[in-house]
Amino acid sequence: MIALFVFLAQTCVSEISFQPDPQECVVMWEVNHRNARRSGTDLETFTRKFNAYWKNPNRSRPWIQHLNAEATEPHLWPKHSNWQAKRRSWQRYLRAAQKFIDAVNSGRHAALCPSADDYGGRCDDGGKAACDPLSKRLKCVTLVHCLGNRTLQNYWSRKYCRMKKKKGAKRGRRKG
Repeated sequence: MIALFVFLAQTCVSEISFQPDPQECVVMWEVNHRNARRSGTDLETFTRKFNAYWKNPNRSRPWIQHLNAEATEPHLWPKHSNWQAKRRSWQRYLRAAQKFIDAVNSGRHAALCPSADDYGGRCDDGGKAACDPLSKRLKCVTLVHCLGNRTLQNYWSRKYCRMKKKKGAKRGRRKG
């Protein structure tokens, strides 16, 4: 069984690769944490369902699942890539993940992007909706700017969205 902080760091690499600053990782983890709580599940279970990489980790970049707490070169690391050049970023991700878990567990985590409910890339619709299945059922999602808009992912809020009616569903009238 892999430690949660390693799993979270692996998930961040699967989403945004190796970046010098792990702040965006923290934003993704907090979005997943809020959604896990809303759905009544734990963070790891929710993340495994939500994150595309974990649905088929052997398909692309299989080395991600071998990133470890010791920060040694992972099994299946690409021969053309220099692990030492990425190692420092990986170590930053590990420290940030442990700090995030400790802060959440102690109730001290202050959200970096409290209005974000989801994250992902833009679709071919001009960027008006998130690219996940949720956006297909929502009337709207609103782009949220996190970290001063210096992010690789797009973040989305569902605050003002309503679920679309299923085809054939009756519309109820309000009494009053």
